[in-house]
Amino acid sequence: MNIRINALGEENTEAYLAFARLSVTLDNKPIDDYPVRILEPVKMKDRLSYIQENKDKNFDLEQINEIKGKKFVALGESMHGNSDINSFTFRLIEEAIEKQNCKLVLLERIIEKSLYYNRYVQDESFVMDSSLVKECQEKGLLDKIRAYNRGKNDHEKVRVLGIDYPWSKNRYTSSSFYLFDFIADMNKKLRVPEADRLAVLIVNDRLSEAIDYLAQHRSKLGKVLNNDELICLEHLLNLDRNEINTSEVDRMIRRDSVMAMNAHFLINKFANEKDKMVCIYAHAGHVNPISTFPAIPCVPMGSYMKKEYGNDYCPLFITSAGGYASGVSRDRKNEQKRLDKAPTNSLEHYLNALTDCSIYFPITSSFDQLTLTRFRGLLDTPYQFYPSNLYQKFNGVFFIKHDDQNNIPFYNISFEERTKQMIEKMNRRKELVKEIESKLNTNFSGIRSQQVTHEKSL
Repeated sequence: MNIRINALGEENTEAYLAFARLSVTLDNKPIDDYPVRILEPVKMKDRLSYIQENKDKNFDLEQINEIKGKKFVALGESMHGNSDINSFTFRLIEEAIEKQNCKLVLLERIIEKSLYYNRYVQDESFVMDSSLVKECQEKGLLDKIRAYNRGKNDHEKVRVLGIDYPWSKNRYTSSSFYLFDFIADMNKKLRVPEADRLAVLIVNDRLSEAIDYLAQHRSKLGKVLNNDELICLEHLLNLDRNEINTSEVDRMIRRDSVMAMNAHFLINKFANEKDKMVCIYAHAGHVNPISTFPAIPCVPMGSYMKKEYGNDYCPLFITSAGGYASGVSRDRKNEQKRLDKAPTNSLEHYLNALTDCSIYFPITSSFDQLTLTRFRGLLDTPYQFYPSNLYQKFNGVFFIKHDDQNNIPFYNISFEERTKQMIEKMNRRKELVKEIESKLNTNFSGIRSQQVTHEKSL
């Protein structure tokens, strides 16, 4: 059950909100009078048929029938920030690139920030700031894709881009800020005036002007931004212009629909050919076509993808029973914690007792029932296991056996330290905007002075 409470008031006016009690009744009886349903432990009518990992701790995708002939393979992790799942999924993506002609990797990353990733895997000369890489193991994936792309023509190269968007728009976070940062970074040495002008238009949210300016000066902007970046930039400016007056609550509710829109756009631009596979790596709550439960209730990205691409879209569930996961605690601290022990009636407990290695198995009608499975997003919540009908949501399951060697240390950062970093970055951005604007104004004044002198001489 999901309940949403909207508070309406006058903008920019202080208000006091108080929440006293919520009463829910069923058949005129308080909901607390009803017993809480406890799911039975996982029991299989027939022996579970599965494929074991090979000696390289990976899977031969040719052996997985659910993937055969599928253009879109969506890998849905049961939790964010787990080393075992990250390591495994990146190996799986590498396998798809090497043997399945995967040419587009879509990650649950803000698309504006992912432009750095795509530049890195395509441009041997580009040095990327390590702080831009969200997960430790992600850098390894990017390095391998970069090596794969080396010496290949544009048509053969693999692209790596995000599909998420900044649903929060405030003085620290916005699409305009991220696009300004990227263009300014790419133009740091070249100092092409047209790129500076575009960056200033964007950071000041003059998006319609920025779109027109991009169209008029595309060739000169091409000295700074490559073709992939120009294509994405035009898409993002139009998207942000349409969303600019949308409230933060509505932006969050529409997040999955925008993720699907971004994915559809990138697929059409970079992997439209039938023989090119697309790998999508995001949370299971996004990639499944049925429900985002227990997260914010909305239509999941997978629903839009399934509607658009039909049986060509193959969502797979990836989970693990042990290890650690990074997340944001109640005091807003980024930290890594040991995962809760899987309950005895959960899928993870059943699989952990079944095998001593990682396995894959197809979802059959035996799972057409509620099964307790792990669901953990960015926030470190008190509960990590929820009922889910895997048969309706996924085509198959990868169970990753925990390995302490894959537990990559995570840098813990306090809320205060993270806030300090954000403020410092915001202040540096403000200074850079002033510097660029001053330079543009000086150049404009110089050009105008030359024009006046020329007119007088005539």
